[in-house]
Amino acid sequence: MPQSILNVDKISATTGNVVMLSGINFCAPQAINSNIVVGGYGSTMTPTAVNNTVLGLQSGMFLTDGSNNVALGTSALMSATISEENVAIGTDSMRNVTASSYGQISIGHNALKNLSTVTADGNTAIGWRALWNATSCGGNTVLGYSAGTSVT
Repeated sequence: MPQSILNVDKISATTGNVVMLSGINFCAPQAINSNIVVGGYGSTMTPTAVNNTVLGLQSGMFLTDGSNNVALGTSALMSATISEENVAIGTDSMRNVTASSYGQISIGHNALKNLSTVTADGNTAIGWRALWNATSCGGNTVLGYSAGTSVT
């Protein structure tokens, strides 16, 4: 069983720039810029990734660039590399998003899990597996258990 280790790697009192609490195999200190990252196997953010909050095992794991994202929960926003202004809350919420993603709100287990097209921006999916099958849609708002699962 792996053990978690809590590290506070760098906090700048003058700029308020960096806070990194880490678990196992975490994000490199030089990659942090006004980001909060907590959890094992976390993000590999570059210096151009700013103002992101990533909490949870594998949450935001491949987020190398982008800003103003919130990813809370195991594997939330895991596969995204370049994303901005997204909120992914819940296990596997927006997990398989690989293309640039902007302005998504995903709350619930597997909500917006498979979104993959660059032009699919501005979705709001709230509920267990809400918009789960969606791969290329944009501008949808769904609420409820399995809401919008037929939307692709």
